[in-house]
Parts: sequence; C-alpha cells; structure tokens
Amino acid sequence: NVSDVVWLSNATILSASFDCTIKTCDLAAGQFKTPLYTAQTRAFALAACSVSDWTSSTTVFAACDSKQWLYLGDTRVSSSRSLPVQWQSQSRANTITYDPSQKCLITGHINGTVSLWDVRKLRTALATSSTPATGSDGAGAPTMPFPTNVTQSIEVSSGGDVSHEAALSGPRSPSRPTTADAMTPVTSSPSAPSCFEWTNEPSKSPITHVSFHGDRDAPKKLFVVSEDNMARLYGRQGTGIGIDDMSRGGQDYQLEGVLNGFQTRSYSVRGSYWCGTGQREKRTSSGAASIFDDEREADLRHVSECDLVVCGGGEDCGLVFDVTDASIGGNPTLLQRLDGHRGRVWGACVHRNAARPIIATWGEDSCVRVWVPRK
Repeated sequence: NVSDVVWLSNATILSASFDCTIKTCDLAAGQFKTPLYTAQTRAFALAACSVSDWTSSTTVFAACDSKQWLYLGDTRVSSSRSLPVQWQSQSRANTITYDPSQKCLITGHINGTVSLWDVRKLRTALATSSTPATGSDGAGAPTMPFPTNVTQSIEVSSGGDVSHEAALSGPRSPSRPTTADAMTPVTSSPSAPSCFEWTNEPSKSPITHVSFHGDRDAPKKLFVVSEDNMARLYGRQGTGIGIDDMSRGGQDYQLEGVLNGFQTRSYSVRGSYWCGTGQREKRTSSGAASIFDDEREADLRHVSECDLVVCGGGEDCGLVFDVTDASIGGNPTLLQRLDGHRGRVWGACVHRNAARPIIATWGEDSCVRVWVPRK
C-alpha cells in the first residue's frame, strides 16, 4: 500500500509505501511501472515530504518509517540499498513536513510531541556529494554511488534528555489558544541533527498529520492533527532562522487556534491552510455563511480575504474553518461542511492559487471532489 505521495517537480512525484520503499516516477514521460528512483527504508515507510527552499522543483526529500528512523535523500544520487542520511528518533514519527523558512524538518510523533530537526549541515553534505542525473528535472537515474564517508546512520541518544513535562509552562485548556509550550532541546549524538520539540497537548495524543504552509513573504503556519479529535494551528512569529533562537532558549511557534467539532476516529485526517489576500474586513454573523457551491444568498465577505483551514471530518464531509482572527486572539469559526462524499473524508488540500482557494477533498468513497468558491 502507498502511504504518502508528494510532488518533487511539475512532472515528478515521490511515493512512500508499506513495502519499505521510496520511489519516484515521471508523469510527463508516462513511466509509472518502472520507477526512476528507488530507495529502501528499514521498515514501513509512513510518510515523506519534499525538501525545497521556496522553489516548486527539488530532488531532495525526507521520509520516516515505522521503526523510528528518519531519512534524507536525493534522487540524483544512488541510494544502493539504503538512503544515504538516516538517524533514529526517540519515538515513532507518523508524519513529516519541511519548513523552508527555518531550513528544518518537522515531525509529528506517536507520543504527542512535535520535533524540529536542524538539517542544514546534512543538506550541505548531501548537496556536495550529489551527482547530476540524466533527466532534465534531476529525477533520472543516478550515475555515481553515494560516497560512504557521507553516509550517516545516526541514533538519537536517550541519555541526558530534558523531560517534556519540565518544559511545559503549566496546564492549559485545549479549547483556548495560548502560547505554545516551551521547546525542549533533545540531547543527541554529536553527528545527529539538532532537535527541539514540544508537547502538542497535555494528554499527549498521537499526532497523525503535520503540514507547513507559507511563502517567502507570507505568514508561516503549522497545521497539526492529533487523535484527541482536534486540530491545532501554530503561527511562526520569527523572521530569521528560528532554530538558532531555540538553541538559546527561545520559542518560535505560537499556538493560534484549536479546531474541534470533528472526530479522527483513529485514522489520519489530513488538512491544509490557505492564506487570504487583501485587507481583512470586520466579521459579522451573516458574513460567516456558506461560501462553497451553496445556493443560499447571503451578505458574504470576499473569500479571498479569509485565512482558511480545510480538513476532513468524522462525518461524510470536509470542514472549512475561518482562522483569520486566530493570531490576534479570535476563535476559529466553522464556515461550512462540504457535503457530497459517501463515506468518511480522510483529507483536504488547497490549491496554491493567489486569487481564491480551490479545495480538493478525498475519502472512503475513493472519490476526489473539487470545491470552488461561489463568491
């Protein structure tokens, strides 16, 4: 079974699978049955992400597996039997994403923690030893094996760790946005990437999905879904490399909103964030009406001015939340349920369109439905 699929370029997709492999295929060339690149993981590959600094095309990726291993690879270099850069975390990572503003990997773990990994040095080593591929997009077959002196098999040490509980600033209600818990530095082996982590919520429910959203000049958001039937939206306040600030005891991500009203039912619910454009107008009760393919007339604000979070739900529908005022203390508002599926909705994503949000939802009925704003 395929566990995750990500875009590496306009024509290349990368997949992570339960057969312990990472593969790429070229859609433009129609090569689906014969992968251009194949790498082996130590266990079931649970998730993958592209590692790209504000560009739409990359050859670098990261992945995680069911035995707590994290990987960094490049499709331009030979993987032989295993990925060139790998290390082990203290708990299993269920999901992974990349924050280009901090140049760090972000992982969500089964113990309810979110970890930030500083991979700047690892990426430099990877780029230095990368060999250009035969394909124009860098996804073709490699011509040289990866040097063994760059390969890292790193296990995070369990000794001397700062406890998660000691880093918490105190109990907080999960229904009210507050400042995120203090980030805890994790002691690791000298060659492992630096790691900082925080507890997503007090009950430490397993995290099923994390995704980073934001452009170079746009707000930076981190969307986290956990098995406590809630989703949380974090905002990054800093403008520089936050990893350096965290190493001095600072904290960079702030909890802006908690979204409830849906149930994950112990399966992975994926979601996405869309940053609205233009000036924000004052919300009214009539303005929080349905905006996607609804025939009812209402005094609606322009949807382009709304910051939205879309995700799947426990019922047979997707959910659209207005989180525009969340960063200034406002509560997220449920705008609409996207009804139309004949089964549970597992996830939703938003097309990166500067003018309006175009939403795609998918779920148990094996259908993908696309939703376009009516206004």
